[in-house]
Amino acid sequence: MQTHERGRVHRLATLSDCQLRGGEAELAAATAGTMLDTMEGMESQRLRDRLVKVRRSLVGLQSRATADGVGRIDDTLRIPV
Repeated sequence: MQTHERGRVHRLATLSDCQLRGGEAELAAATAGTMLDTMEGMESQRLRDRLVKVRRSLVGLQSRATADGVGRIDDTLRIPV
């Protein structure tokens, strides 16, 4: 089951990136939130690396949803693996 969930996190990260490229910042932030919910309790450096990439994409956008997403990612990244 863990392999499946980890794969889902990677797919959600990719989807969030695609949504950002399509100009859907708020949808991308919501997808990032789903990604964070899915990976709760997982310990993986690769997943953390994906989070950092999603954060980098969201951080420069001027939206309440993206700012909230960045905040949630920052909170998650503060927890040591």
